[in-house]
Amino acid sequence: MQTWIAIGVGAVAGGGLAHLGRLRDQHATLIMIALLAGSAIASVFAPAGLRGGYGLGLAGGFFGYALGLGVVVLASRRLDVDFLLDGRRRGRQRRGL
Repeated sequence: MQTWIAIGVGAVAGGGLAHLGRLRDQHATLIMIALLAGSAIASVFAPAGLRGGYGLGLAGGFFGYALGLGVVVLASRRLDVDFLLDGRRRGRQRRGL
């Protein structure tokens, strides 16, 4: 049961990490560093089975988010590859980059 909880927590953290990776501001960088530092601290103090479950969930959440976003972009006529990188829609430019 604890391993499944670790996988779920890792999946949520991985999806959040993938979403934050698309943002280009200072707060997103600080949150990414905090997520990675939290996983490093958890890996030191948690048993091996929980570390493995957290790592699997982290990878699954990260790549699952990226795959889901890719499917949405492919299915949409209004979005293109730039949306995958930083959230820009077709024909629009983001300010402040």
